[in-house]
Amino acid sequence: TIDVRADPSRLLSIKIVFEDDALLVVNKPSGMAVHPGGEGEAPRRSLIELLAQAYGSDSPELHLAHRL
Repeated sequence: TIDVRADPSRLLSIKIVFEDDALLVVNKPSGMAVHPGGEGEAPRRSLIELLAQAYGSDSPELHLAHRL
């Protein structure tokens, strides 16, 4: 489980289902955007942004591969 701060008042837990050097599979919380939204959407942190924050700047670039 990765604990990330979605905003100053909200801590989220993202469950890691599987992880190796090339793949990260997570069970994201319901309602969380997987990538940053377009114009007109309410500002919120996306799954990709939160994972990048949790893994830090030394992590490889994250890409959405599939949504099951």
